[in-house]
Order: sequence, then C-alpha cells, then structure tokens
Amino acid sequence: MKRPEIAVFVIQAVQRCSGTPLPDTTLRAAMRLGFPHLRLTEEEIGTVIRDVEVQGWITGGHDELLGLQWAITPRGELRAGQLH
Repeated sequence: MKRPEIAVFVIQAVQRCSGTPLPDTTLRAAMRLGFPHLRLTEEEIGTVIRDVEVQGWITGGHDELLGLQWAITPRGELRAGQLH
C-alpha cells in the first residue's frame, strides 16, 4: 500500500460512523480535506479505497437512492482498535 496514512484515515473515518454506512462521496470529500497537501486525484482516492476494501477492512454496498456506501467490517473494527 503506497500511502498507509491515507488507508488509516479511511478505516478510521468509516469506523467512526458507528455502524451507519458512509456515502462514497462523503468519504472522498473527507480524504481530500484530510490531505489537501497531497492534492489527491480521483484515481488515487479510488485506489486507496479499493486497497482498504481488498484487505477486508471496509465493505461497499450500493443503495438505490443513496448510491455507493461504505461500512466497517469486523476485521476493520479490530484493525481500527489497533490504530488508536
């Protein structure tokens, strides 16, 4: 993973929603605001999110009205606890 600090941010952002799915657009906006000095592209943001999903820390689901949303997995909860 190229940018572990961004992956940590993603895990913690989704975990802080306490079980409420986090809309993809909100997560992406938070990533841009959290790392303005990196000027992340949409491709870079998507890559980090996919990497975190592939590791099994978050999972995505599509809601017909709200679009793509992210939720923490049990593995992600454990990992988030280790990051504090």
